[in-house]
Amino acid sequence: MQFIFFGTIAIIAGLYLISKKLLFYGDGRVVPSRGSGSLLIVIGLLLIAASGIRIVEAGNVGVQKLFGKVNLNKPLNEGIHLINPLTVVVPMSIRTEAYTMSSMQDEGQIRGDDSIKVLTSDGLTVTLDVTVWFKVDPQKAPEIYQKLGEDYIGKIVRPTVRTALRDAGVKHTSSAIYSAEKREVFVADVEAEIKPSFENYGIIQEKTLLRNVTLPDMVATAIEKKLKADQEQQEMDYVLQK
Repeated sequence: MQFIFFGTIAIIAGLYLISKKLLFYGDGRVVPSRGSGSLLIVIGLLLIAASGIRIVEAGNVGVQKLFGKVNLNKPLNEGIHLINPLTVVVPMSIRTEAYTMSSMQDEGQIRGDDSIKVLTSDGLTVTLDVTVWFKVDPQKAPEIYQKLGEDYIGKIVRPTVRTALRDAGVKHTSSAIYSAEKREVFVADVEAEIKPSFENYGIIQEKTLLRNVTLPDMVATAIEKKLKADQEQQEMDYVLQK
């Protein structure tokens, strides 16, 4: 905006000098003002043109906004662009981002215990630590900015993931979620719950990581004993078959 202001002043001054035709100096010299006026006009035009240069950094797209109205057409890709000097460009990251909800202090985006408590199909409550990888669809960035602003993570990503975990949890037993072998099925159901909500807002889901599963102590002990017994039985069956 400063370039526009000074450029406009330079053009006005240049036009004024041209209209005066002559310049009078204190020592009595009289010289034509057309050259000085033309130079000021050129400088003014260059300043205004320079104010229209925008640089979009790597890993971002630029959402254009003119007088508060968002341009929903193709956003600016990374690099240098020459646009309307009055246009405001809002950078939005299109890199893969990770959002973590964890019981560990300072591990996730929110300080303190931010783990998710999920009710399972067998009526038990398990506590989950989760990380979700996602990114903004570059072509949908203007729409995301118009509908959600820059805090789309807090408005969409976080609540969608927490809801998906709880909705998927009621379809699985606590032992299935706890078991490393069966956990993938639960994660697949979670991702199936997340995908349509993300896509509706122009967010691309990449991967969901179930980082830790905490069961009530008594249940965890019982499951571990059962898993160990099953493993020992499989080993015994293998020995007998030989």
